[in-house]
Amino acid sequence: MHDQALNLEILQLNTMNFPNSILILWISIFIISCNQNADMASKKITKERVAIGETIEDVVPPPTNLKTTFKTVQDWLLGICNAEKPSKNIGLYSLGLFESQNDCVLFLVGLNKSDNKTTVDFKPSNMYYKVPETEYKDLDREQRIHKLTAQIKDFTTTRKFESSFLVDADSIVMEGKTVIWSK
Repeated sequence: MHDQALNLEILQLNTMNFPNSILILWISIFIISCNQNADMASKKITKERVAIGETIEDVVPPPTNLKTTFKTVQDWLLGICNAEKPSKNIGLYSLGLFESQNDCVLFLVGLNKSDNKTTVDFKPSNMYYKVPETEYKDLDREQRIHKLTAQIKDFTTTRKFESSFLVDADSIVMEGKTVIWSK
């Protein structure tokens, strides 16, 4: 009988504590969430746009209906050297690629740097060269760049290059990183 009375008292205590336990649990959850909201309110979130380094002017993509009269990269570079010269000194000549599903177009521009800004100061009239599909169709982008870089490096060993305005620059680079020629 004593065991039954003890079990009954324990059961009554447990049932009385259950609502209290739930209340304590809800109060704890409320306090924790208030603390988290206070932490979030004290942290100010800011959104900024930061330019690191220098600003570089973009090169305009070629027209979609670009036609080229040049058969090779060397012919194209000879055409540029034989045409107009830049009106001001150029610090860097930059070559790069525009690629689409159907085309691979090489470009050349003259760049100058001042006050952390690089501007395009020379755009030859034939600044774009549409690379023949046979030259790139089975190559990935890195292989194309490597192949074109080799062809341009070959051009820098010619007499025409040595007597051209291109040698007045400090360097010639491909895709902004590979130095093709430098003083």
